[in-house]
Amino acid sequence: MNWLKLARFPNVFTIVADVLMVTLLFSLPWEWMFLAGLGSAALYMAGMVLNDVHDYAEDCQWRPERPIPSGKIPLGAARVGGYGLLLGGWCGFLAASLLAGVWYPVLTATLLAGGILAYNSSWKSTPVGPILMGLCRGLNLVALMSLAPEFLDFSAPFWRIPAGITCYILGLTWFARAETEGEDRPAALWLVGSVLVMAGGLGLFYPYVSELTAWNPAWVIPLLLAEPWRWSILVMFLMVFLTFRCTMAIFDSPQRVQRMVKQVIFTIFLLDAGIVLVSCGLPASLLVLAMLLPASVMGKWIASS
Repeated sequence: MNWLKLARFPNVFTIVADVLMVTLLFSLPWEWMFLAGLGSAALYMAGMVLNDVHDYAEDCQWRPERPIPSGKIPLGAARVGGYGLLLGGWCGFLAASLLAGVWYPVLTATLLAGGILAYNSSWKSTPVGPILMGLCRGLNLVALMSLAPEFLDFSAPFWRIPAGITCYILGLTWFARAETEGEDRPAALWLVGSVLVMAGGLGLFYPYVSELTAWNPAWVIPLLLAEPWRWSILVMFLMVFLTFRCTMAIFDSPQRVQRMVKQVIFTIFLLDAGIVLVSCGLPASLLVLAMLLPASVMGKWIASS
């Protein structure tokens, strides 16, 4: 259980949702995506573990209940586990690349591993930190999606998906910094900065129906072709919801900020499900959304941030 806490395991189901989304979106072979999914999950957990390894001194002061500062997991063991997961994740993408006969996934995974190391070792507490975190999540999606030849067609609109996720996680990371900043944190800056960046990320997900139809009509479900405003309504709802919750959290306790971070992370399930709804219909979308259930159940015992 302590290792699951260290790896923020409920959040790993957002990676599973990403894998399902990419698999359904591009109709990729499940054996490719199984290997790539293992690699993706391992790299994510590596980032979480190494984050706590490098935050050891700060956590001893501010979060002594966490697995490493509490002594439940030795610092050395956590360091070995983090780097082991990093190597294992890279190997997962290497295996998927070999099976698919393309090198883009493992090359992107190499950049992702470098980004994880850079964020945790040197750049986390700098203004570059949130940008690096967003890029890591975006690179994770690029590594998965680059298994599909369609994604490598730069005239296709699918690059908007990792670009949007990058902006979204950038905003989330910026907002999450308020968790340890105390009551004197500049509320207006956090609100404007994080929510607007998140809203910008969400806006990038808007499926321009004309682009999708011109590229491949089969990618868009008939309902969206007839009534494209349905996607706009979903995006607007998410933006209003997140803005309201961020506002409430900013002017409340750090505990409220922590709960808000969890909710924003779990909104990724809705984003992935919405993207699948555009191209694959409701049943496939519900399959992706179902990943929210185990994440929510485990989240009752394991913190997401």
